[in-house]
Amino acid sequence: MPKDETCLEPSSKKLSPQKNKAKVLVLASGGGTTFEALALFSKTPTAAFDVMGMVTNNPQAGALARAAGLKIPSFVFSHDRAQVEKFFENVVETAKDLSVDVIALAGFLLLVREPLLSAYRGRILNTHPSLLPHFGGKGMYGERVHQAVIAAGHKESGVTVHLVNEKYDEGKVLGRVRVPVTETDDFHSLAERVRKEEKTLYPEILNQFVTSQGFHG
Repeated sequence: MPKDETCLEPSSKKLSPQKNKAKVLVLASGGGTTFEALALFSKTPTAAFDVMGMVTNNPQAGALARAAGLKIPSFVFSHDRAQVEKFFENVVETAKDLSVDVIALAGFLLLVREPLLSAYRGRILNTHPSLLPHFGGKGMYGERVHQAVIAAGHKESGVTVHLVNEKYDEGKVLGRVRVPVTETDDFHSLAERVRKEEKTLYPEILNQFVTSQGFHG
């Protein structure tokens, strides 16, 4: 399998004081397997970050049980489609209460909006289960991505970790790993292999990011 591709540059300025570890807040909407991968990595000796909490917009999210099992604080904020900014105001307030340096999206389905974008611009990361810019954008998440890859006859897919901006899946790419698509793949088998790579790549890229940006010292 091709080597992971990374694109990380040192920050031109320190965005926060040097600390032993960067503080990360994870946003999740679903089962929480990616959140769990970040949290478990944060407990390893090489980790440059700590997961301080998990926020969800879904009171039924499996991520809540995973957070409880990991003894990580979790927060549920409902959102009104007509006033979705209120949800992100709550996220910013929580992040500031926890002195968070970086936001990591992990299966989080809402488009990130103000005031979170301004408060953490350049410090919000996301992972996507394809090789962006292919198969990204609004409505492209989960099994929909893998179904589209197979339907298009592509010979490879993968995982992309990127910064978040105002549009779905269009922020600067920080790293990616390629996953071959076999003739016998269906979206279930492809999803399983992509998810396995994601659980390795995302924590590693997040670790490199917080170090390159001066959060870890």
